[in-house]
Amino acid sequence: KSCAETVSRLEKSIKDHDKNREGRLKDLEKNIKTIKSHIQAASKDLKGHENERERLVMEQEAVVQEQSSLENQLASLRTQISTLTSDLDKQRAKV
Repeated sequence: KSCAETVSRLEKSIKDHDKNREGRLKDLEKNIKTIKSHIQAASKDLKGHENERERLVMEQEAVVQEQSSLENQLASLRTQISTLTSDLDKQRAKV
């Protein structure tokens, strides 16, 4: 009688443990799916940020080139002004 009760309790314990195991596995699978989804979203965001960064770097390079070009134009205009001022002074001296 005692053995039969022990066997019955063990069988019940095994079934309960199996049910708990299945529940834990389902929870783990759900967590894995959630994590995968978060990883995919983060990866997509990262790619977007990388594209934005690349665009900003290109824009920065264009601005630097434009600044250099404007500085060259400014130097050229200053030279022209200096030359014209000098020519004007020479013309005034003649008059």
